[in-house]
Amino acid sequence: MAMVFGTAIAGVVVTYWLYAGMVGRTAAPGFERFWPWLGVYILSSLGILFGFAMLIVPGIILCVRWAMVLPLVIGAKGPAMASFGESWEKTRGHGWPIFGAFVVLFIGLLIVGLILDGLTELIGGSSSIPELIIMAASEGIYTAIFVALSVAIYRLLNSNTDELAEVFE
Repeated sequence: MAMVFGTAIAGVVVTYWLYAGMVGRTAAPGFERFWPWLGVYILSSLGILFGFAMLIVPGIILCVRWAMVLPLVIGAKGPAMASFGESWEKTRGHGWPIFGAFVVLFIGLLIVGLILDGLTELIGGSSSIPELIIMAASEGIYTAIFVALSVAIYRLLNSNTDELAEVFE
């Protein structure tokens, strides 16, 4: 039980570090916005989970409209709770392209996951050491890819140039 809890905490810290590093464009981002980010991370996760429990569509809408909420907490350095409304406003009119990007990534990663699952069955079967290593590595890569997508949406929609925002139109 302690191992699972420790792994979960490490995963959240590494996810914050990825967001902070990508938003700040630095290899040593620091943890000054960790606690506000953690609060928004928990609230957005619960909100999206509740949305998915309410017939899936509300969860998809929240995923799309809150796509840049976590980078905003780090990049804007304003009140953490204000990032929900700011993300909602900045993604207005860009919902379908953001949804499309999520779907394309999800389908691509699903295909890669199925290939890796088949590979692990060939190598050592389920619950083998190779499967555990591949699962852990792929989970980290999936997290990094979706963090990168969120930060890309933040950069594209938070810039002052219309040229970048046209990507999602």
